[in-house]
Amino acid sequence: RRDYAKKPPSFALKRLYSNSFKEYPEFVKTAIRRPEMYNHSVEVLNKLESNDEIFCLAPKDPVKVGRLEHNTKKMTELYNIGRNDAENNLEAMLNYLQKSEPLYD
Repeated sequence: RRDYAKKPPSFALKRLYSNSFKEYPEFVKTAIRRPEMYNHSVEVLNKLESNDEIFCLAPKDPVKVGRLEHNTKKMTELYNIGRNDAENNLEAMLNYLQKSEPLYD
């Protein structure tokens, strides 16, 4: 979703990372910065898309499937939503690709 932003980790979560992974300080830093980096990536993608430098497919509605989802019905529904979104945007995507310059000669 284009307007989704991750929240910064709570103080408790930062402490949990620090205490649980004290022998991996770089991992702790990376884990704590993950929301910030995600939000920055989304910001860059939105800018590139608004400048017509990339074509981006993203869900219209919030995704209700977790990273460790085991419910195959939910995963199938999300797959079908993504497939329908791709089919509905196929013409626009093909138009974008036709007008873009090739990456390789």
